[in-house]
Amino acid sequence: LDFRDVHSADEVREAVFETLAANGMRDGVHVRLTLTRGEKTTSSMNPKFNAFGTTLVVLAEFKPVVSVATYDNRKGITLITAANRRNPPMCVDSKIHHNNLLNNIIPKIQANNANAADALMLDVHGFVSETNATN
Repeated sequence: LDFRDVHSADEVREAVFETLAANGMRDGVHVRLTLTRGEKTTSSMNPKFNAFGTTLVVLAEFKPVVSVATYDNRKGITLITAANRRNPPMCVDSKIHHNNLLNNIIPKIQANNANAADALMLDVHGFVSETNATN
């Protein structure tokens, strides 16, 4: 993704611990790190305009480990088949966790609207790929 001026491991660690301390968090916390290209000199998708280095966002939330599943596996789940297909890795690899997760969110909205636990996502060839919550 050609990020420039990326934070060092020590800077990331320090940012995480500062965020946890500032919010009185020690246990039962889930931390999501997001790295953006940072401020730009002008609006454009061209990375050359990101002249100020990356921005690290540390999002910490209390999230207990027990009973956090979207559904109860003991009771079984209801699924729908998503109307849209899972994008193949040759387009945008879904293993890259980026800020544009629309192709994960749209199937979940479809499932919510159908009162289903989740949406089964098919690949472009019609084979089972994953659900929004599991892969």
